Amino acid sequence: MPADGVKLGINYGALSDPTIVGGMDGNANCFQESAIIAFHEPNRDLMRFYSVRITIPEVHPDMMMHPSLLGRDVLDRWRMNYDPSRDSLKFTVRSADLTTS
Repeated sequence: MPADGVKLGINYGALSDPTIVGGMDGNANCFQESAIIAFHEPNRDLMRFYSVRITIPEVHPDMMMHPSLLGRDVLDRWRMNYDPSRDSLKFTVRSADLTTS
């Protein structure tokens, strides 16, 4: 989402070929880009990497409060265990495109 894109320093001027994507708040001009997402497991000193296609919406004031979401292309490769009685959400990685230590 735009607030995170600005924090990450995305050069929106370098993005090209926007497409219209529909969402809960309506339509937005978005850019499709390849990206690598990395997660660090500090207790095991592991890095896990995922090669994904991300959707980057144009910066618009109405969208600055919306959070970025992790997609099913990554979440489907994890096992999630949610226990509301313990206020706990734990993930176990089932696969990654690359794992390093």
